[in-house]
Amino acid sequence: MPLGLLLLLGLVLLALLGTSCSRVTKPEVEQASPASTAAVASTAAVVTNRAGSVTSRADTSGPQPDCAQLAPLAPGVVESSSYTADLDADGLNDRVSSYAVGPAPAPGDWHLRVSFGAGGGSDLVVGDNPAPGRVAVLGSAALGPQAQPGPGEGRPAIFVWTGSGASSRSIGLYRVDGCDLVALLSPEGGPAGFVVGASLGHQEGLRCAVVDGQHVVIEILSQASPVSGYEVTTRAYGGAGNELSVHGAAVQTTSAGPPPEGGQIVGCGDVQPKG
Repeated sequence: MPLGLLLLLGLVLLALLGTSCSRVTKPEVEQASPASTAAVASTAAVVTNRAGSVTSRADTSGPQPDCAQLAPLAPGVVESSSYTADLDADGLNDRVSSYAVGPAPAPGDWHLRVSFGAGGGSDLVVGDNPAPGRVAVLGSAALGPQAQPGPGEGRPAIFVWTGSGASSRSIGLYRVDGCDLVALLSPEGGPAGFVVGASLGHQEGLRCAVVDGQHVVIEILSQASPVSGYEVTTRAYGGAGNELSVHGAAVQTTSAGPPPEGGQIVGCGDVQPKG
C-alpha cells in the first residue's frame, strides 16, 4: 500500500478515537474565603487576699475566704449594736457587732465581732467595762494618708463606745488587720482611748479633718478658766498602720465659751454618737 495512503488512514483513525472517548473534567472546588476570627481574651480578675498579696483568677467571683470561720453566738446572747461597711478594703461589705456574755457583764465579758464579706471573721474581747452603759459600734472614718499606697491600705478606723462615766464616755479605735480585729495603739503603747463628754467645768470631743494630706482625728479638751472663758487644747493623731502617732504639735487657745465639739464627734465619716 502506498505510504501516503497509510498516513491518511492513520489520521482518520486518530480522529475517530478522539470523538468516541468522553472528555473528563476535573470538578471545580469552591475555595472558602478565610473566616475572620476575633481574639477572645479571658478576663482575669485581680483580687487581694487577707495577707495583702495580689493574685489573678479567670473569673470574677470575688476573693476567696481564707480567714477562720466564726463560731455561732451562744444561746441567749444578744448583740448590743452592729455596723456594716467595707472594713478591710477588699470591695466587699463586712459587719462588725458588739455583744456581752452573761446578764450582768463584768470586765472581759464584752466582745467585738467582725464577719468578713469574703468569709470568715474575728472575735475580740474588749477589756473595758462600760457599766452602766454598753459597748456600742458607732461607725468608721478614714485615718492615715489620703493617697493610700496599695491594696488593703484603705482600712478605716472603727469608733466604739467602750466605757462611760458620770458626764462622759470613752471611745476606742479599732481596725481590721488581715484576719483579725485589733485595737489601735496610742503613741504611749496602750490601747488608744479618747473621752467625749461635757459638764459645767470641762468639755471633751473629737473632730476629724485632713491635715497635710493626712486623715487625722483631733482631740479637743477644754476646761473653764479660773479667770474667764475656757482654755482649749487640741491635738491631732494620724496613723496608717495600727499605731497612732501625734501629728504636729498641740495647740492651746482660749475661748469665751466652750468649744462646739464638746461632747460631740464631728466630721468623722459616718460615726454617730449613741449608746
